[in-house]
Amino acid sequence: MNGFLLYYKEKGITSFQAIKEVAHILNVEKVGHCGTLDPFAEGLLIILLGKATKVSQFLVSEDKKYLATLKLGLLTDTLDITGQIIKEEPFLDVTVEKIKTVFNSFKGEIYQTPPMYSALKVKGQKLYELARKNIEIELEKRKVTIFDLELISFKNDLITFSVHCSKGTYIRSLARDIAEQLKTVGILSELKRISIGKYETENAYTLKDLKDNNYLIRKTIEALDNYQKVVLNKKEEIDIKNGKVFVFDSSEEKLLLVNEKEELLAIYQKETDGYHCLRGLF
Repeated sequence: MNGFLLYYKEKGITSFQAIKEVAHILNVEKVGHCGTLDPFAEGLLIILLGKATKVSQFLVSEDKKYLATLKLGLLTDTLDITGQIIKEEPFLDVTVEKIKTVFNSFKGEIYQTPPMYSALKVKGQKLYELARKNIEIELEKRKVTIFDLELISFKNDLITFSVHCSKGTYIRSLARDIAEQLKTVGILSELKRISIGKYETENAYTLKDLKDNNYLIRKTIEALDNYQKVVLNKKEEIDIKNGKVFVFDSSEEKLLLVNEKEELLAIYQKETDGYHCLRGLF
């Protein structure tokens, strides 16, 4: 089984646990996913099956949309509701107008410090592994883009908002930084991913759907439709497996090489002497 599945991850499990559940139900050995969701979060997870796992690096660059709730006056070590409380602060004079002003200041390119409790690797070690050992390191800020940030509601100590952001954006860090601009502390109490690129939660399947055999496995090439395709003949299909360098009349940096059935064979990248195989799916 090769392709990808739009899956709705429920709260309370890791992304790794989610893909293992899917692998078990679908009886697939090779599985992967694009874009980790924290255990307390829910929403869309793109799960790659079989040979599709080889193209994960080309899918993680998609922008994402979330619905989130920021709880003011509380700070935890994980920056979310599951962590240990390390600080409590009052929040004073927070109004809808002030929240909107702060939100506007975050739109565009910003720099943010990732959470220590994250899967981000530093010198080969995941940050959360270091955090659990109480090893503190100085983290470099990363540039991300906030395309849109809109207030949905503000009630008591809870700010619910929607955000459209680039890859690599940590919504827990964004929540922390928003609270800081409001002269207090804050954590994420809820998080739902509603889209990855063009794919949305409304088209995602639940664990129950999979158990009821009610799901669709999408072709790998569908997720890469922003790349130009080149159709190969039978001889050229064999040439790919032998590592042949192709010369195509194209200015594109990357090309999808497909067979006559439009099945993805490889992704090629432009070099000085022609197009070289970047990732083969054979």
